[in-house]
Amino acid sequence: MDRNAALALLKEHVTTESLLGHCLATAAVMKGLAKELGEDENLWELIGILHDIDFQEIEEDMEKHGEVGYEILRASGIPDEIALPIRYHNHMLHEGEYTTPVEICLQTADSVS
Repeated sequence: MDRNAALALLKEHVTTESLLGHCLATAAVMKGLAKELGEDENLWELIGILHDIDFQEIEEDMEKHGEVGYEILRASGIPDEIALPIRYHNHMLHEGEYTTPVEICLQTADSVS
């Protein structure tokens, strides 16, 4: 998946400018963190773009946030290397359970963007 495909998929599920802006800001932070850590910048940017794909659908039911996003992504054929960090980034459900650098960085990038 490339950046344009990720943005197109995001825009199928997210229509508010503020949420789109937040996703793009999170993507920029993720890309920068990946560069600093020697990780895959493009992959981490895609994760940032798509991380809140479910936010409008869940209507602020934070107990579903991440899980619904994971379902959307998997139904769209998105691989687990992108979908799993998104599934687990909801700190309200998974705080303290982050085990990989990408999961830790996504939760952090989400909170600062």
